[in-house]
Amino acid sequence: MRFRGVIWVALLSLTACGHDPEPMLTALDEAVENHAANIRRYGEELRREGIMAKQTSLSDDRRMSMYSDLRLKYQTFDMDSAIYYGRKEYELAESRNSTSEMARKAMSLARLYVSRGELHEAMTLIMRHVNDTVIPEVRDGYYRALADVMVGQGVTPVDVYEHMMKYMSPADEGRWFYELRLCEGTGQYERADSVILHSKQPDDASDRDKAIYSYLEAELKLLEGDTVSAIEPLIMSSLYDLKVPVRDYQSLFRLSELLLKRGDTDRAYRYIKLAMADAGACKVIANQVRVNALFPTVLAAYEQQVNREQRNERVAIACITVMLLFLLVVLVFVARQRNRLRSVSQNERQLIGQLKSYNSELSELNARLKDSNKVRDTYLLQYLRLSSEFVRDIEKLKMGISSAFHKKGMDGVNKFLAAIDDKKETKRFLSNFDSTFLGLYPDFVEEVNRDLKPECRLSLSRDGSMGTDLRVMALIRLGIVSSDQIAEFLHKSLSTIYNCRVRLKNARIDSDRG
Repeated sequence: MRFRGVIWVALLSLTACGHDPEPMLTALDEAVENHAANIRRYGEELRREGIMAKQTSLSDDRRMSMYSDLRLKYQTFDMDSAIYYGRKEYELAESRNSTSEMARKAMSLARLYVSRGELHEAMTLIMRHVNDTVIPEVRDGYYRALADVMVGQGVTPVDVYEHMMKYMSPADEGRWFYELRLCEGTGQYERADSVILHSKQPDDASDRDKAIYSYLEAELKLLEGDTVSAIEPLIMSSLYDLKVPVRDYQSLFRLSELLLKRGDTDRAYRYIKLAMADAGACKVIANQVRVNALFPTVLAAYEQQVNREQRNERVAIACITVMLLFLLVVLVFVARQRNRLRSVSQNERQLIGQLKSYNSELSELNARLKDSNKVRDTYLLQYLRLSSEFVRDIEKLKMGISSAFHKKGMDGVNKFLAAIDDKKETKRFLSNFDSTFLGLYPDFVEEVNRDLKPECRLSLSRDGSMGTDLRVMALIRLGIVSSDQIAEFLHKSLSTIYNCRVRLKNARIDSDRG
């Protein structure tokens, strides 16, 4: 019932969306997702029918009917099993000593041999039961088997199709199929179009027949060079194939080829993988050859797309990392400039407050970086804005310093300097650094501790900040390896940084190795 709903949605999409195949492709995606489960259920059903066919209490007629039904079902599902039941049919007909029945079953079995690529066995079986005067009861099966053999040899059997048209009734359900093949073989595409247009597909036609009809409609469009119009019937054919379900089909991998040309590489790869798996399981040699020929092209395109996406992701991460590192350098510069200022005016207090506000905004931005790459992009844009404003603030600060000095002298300047809490600002700066770095590298502490002895492992403080040792390791992680630079960044003495690095070196697990 669920798959019937998928087909219905696809049909509605076909009428409502014109040449936009996306809704139908979405329905096909769902069908592909459910295909494996449908195949398992169908396989179990066929195995149960096979067990029933082995019951000794069955009459010959009932057993023949069950063998025939299993052969028809398996020939689109598992060719080995189809041939098995085809042989069972033939052996049972042979035991009845019915010449016409043996011939009919031989023709059916020969077509199965063709599908598995065993053309010699097929032709041997055909010639064993026919001669120049084919009996009427076998004529239809003979021409069908002979046509399959010739197609398997790479020959378009135009003459055979013409004979079939003479003997097949206009009411024969399969006549339109071979008539269309005849039109294609003789290049009569306009007539083929008419065959498609006027062939009546009844509402109660099997899903398999509907799948074949839609595929041949698509194939005709492809022969005419209309790849756009071929997509929709290929989708419908694939939906009906997966509904049955069958493994012997062509629509899905032909659709994969067209989607690859449209640039829909993901779908093309998923569809060709399924088609390859089904072709291998069904063991229809022609399908295996076609799918295997197309798969390397699809795989190469898919791998190129994956590599391109991975490369773009790596470049984006590298750019963000470089910009954040630059941001950290700017913050260090801001801290150093604050310590070097010797004169400021009352107006500059507001600028300092703005800088503090920018630090708060950066802290908030660091937290948002944990969520997604979009937040990282926002953070990068915010950084550019803050950097621009910082440059303007520096210019204002220089002008204010000059004005304060001329108006109030050094007394006013010294008073303001005394009010600045450098330690508080340094603590705030380090806190922002901790939150930013841990947001970008949430597993940093664990990674560091993996290389340290158990008794020397480090941890965050209660408020979530890093100690001096972790900050030293963090700066080394960012590529700042100079002890002078690290000391200047963390506002620590050079000896403190040196002792910290020695301590960390001795704490490593491999420090005791020679």
